[in-house]
Amino acid sequence: MNDKLSSYKDEILSRHLQHYTLAMIQLWLKEENNISVCQSAISRSIHRSLKQRTMNCRPAQDAQYKYYRDKIDAGLQHKKYKRHLNQYLGLIEYYRYRLEFSPRKILDKLKAQDIEISINSVYRALRLIDERKADEIFTESETNVCKTKNPSQGIKQGDVQLQPNSRFGNIPQL
Repeated sequence: MNDKLSSYKDEILSRHLQHYTLAMIQLWLKEENNISVCQSAISRSIHRSLKQRTMNCRPAQDAQYKYYRDKIDAGLQHKKYKRHLNQYLGLIEYYRYRLEFSPRKILDKLKAQDIEISINSVYRALRLIDERKADEIFTESETNVCKTKNPSQGIKQGDVQLQPNSRFGNIPQL
């Protein structure tokens, strides 16, 4: 790999100093010079060149920087919604349970308020709200168990629970 990149090491270093990423330099080498190398080889070449030269200033970005940056960005997946909906959970809960909106209608209402989210985020938020409600109901029912005036009238054991279990040695020995 070093033989392939040795004649281009100054240009590679120049592009690196212009804030080109390794993927952008790799694409430039492939399109302009028909050289196919891995990004680690490019990185090694840059670090060797930096050891030989010490530059304190970075040159300005050239005209091709935007072209290669756009090509790399076009291949990346962009996130189109906010993942953290904690500040909107109350609003989503209000739309769902008070106004009885469907998830799609909730999504439309939130987008009308300039909140960029996806339908999956709305479903996640609804699931989180349902889990919180289930936990609240469970903790309330846990505190109300066996609260009667007479503690002996609480819960009676069934016939099956009163019989000794023969599998675990509860049978008297002879």
